[in-house]
Amino acid sequence: MCPPTCPLPEGLRERLLHCRSLPSLPAAALRVIMIARSPEPCLTDFAKAIEQDPALTLRLIGLANSALYARGGSPVATSRDAVSRIGLDATLATAMSFGLPRTHSGPLEYDYFCQRAIIAATAAQQLAQSLCPGDAGSLFTAALLQDIGILAFEAIDGDSYAEHIPGLRDHAALRDAEQLRYGCDHSVVGAWLAASWGVPLSLAVAIHESHGPLRDGDPRRLCLRLSGLIADFWLSHEAAGRLSKLMRRLAALETLDIAMLVSVVQALEQRLPTMARLFEITAPPSATARCCWRKPRSCCSSRTLTSARALPNSSRSWRRCRPAMPKWTSSSASIT
Repeated sequence: MCPPTCPLPEGLRERLLHCRSLPSLPAAALRVIMIARSPEPCLTDFAKAIEQDPALTLRLIGLANSALYARGGSPVATSRDAVSRIGLDATLATAMSFGLPRTHSGPLEYDYFCQRAIIAATAAQQLAQSLCPGDAGSLFTAALLQDIGILAFEAIDGDSYAEHIPGLRDHAALRDAEQLRYGCDHSVVGAWLAASWGVPLSLAVAIHESHGPLRDGDPRRLCLRLSGLIADFWLSHEAAGRLSKLMRRLAALETLDIAMLVSVVQALEQRLPTMARLFEITAPPSATARCCWRKPRSCCSSRTLTSARALPNSSRSWRRCRPAMPKWTSSSASIT
């Protein structure tokens, strides 16, 4: 199955259909997806499905008791109470996280892959809380899985995939190399793979649309696409330089301002260590420890973090603030 918006090249589709080593999900996670697709998903049904898998149960309860969701409440000890606390979107994301690689053998940077997934998911959720709050949960899931197609390419080509790509750290060059070799990039294959798992069509389409230019007008797509770029700068060996390039790309947008991006970065610094423990990956490095914010003297530094839709476009224009764009330099200091 493949979303109608992302048809696969026929030869590649046949290879994927006959591949026996594609990424898969535990049976309990697949049951969670099936329940999520039902017209009226029931809390009890989710809990019963999750309880069949101890690892999924522990991860879900751990997330429900984390600072993000507990907020001073009593600890939960059952799957039902955990689902009730974190909601259905977060439950689906937790189940889908078992599609991330669990092994570190092979030529790809699996630590980097998983760290990018968690950073992007958390960034998308943080951005959405300002731009499209109702979509924050679903965007976490889509951003978490936006690169899952990389694992499918590796499954059909083995080590040859890694030999024909420039690595995972230059995403634009990676997509160009995939397009040249396979006729499409990993976002298309990722959407096909997610659809084969039975995920809601909207999630498969979001994975397909997760890579592309940053544009105003669609806050969901903007949050999703920007999340990957935030993860790229976060994990870059030259974080300050990558962030400066990202700032220049954002300068053309009306939807975002500097204060919102700084707020997201600061929130990520607080949340990522906990997220890494919950999802059992190596904790990403600190980004603000490698970048220093020289506070701008313009209106950008004092803007409140309000949804772009609530303000006139003229009052949110970055162009007014360009002369005072902040500078990012290598430093051991944190953002201020």
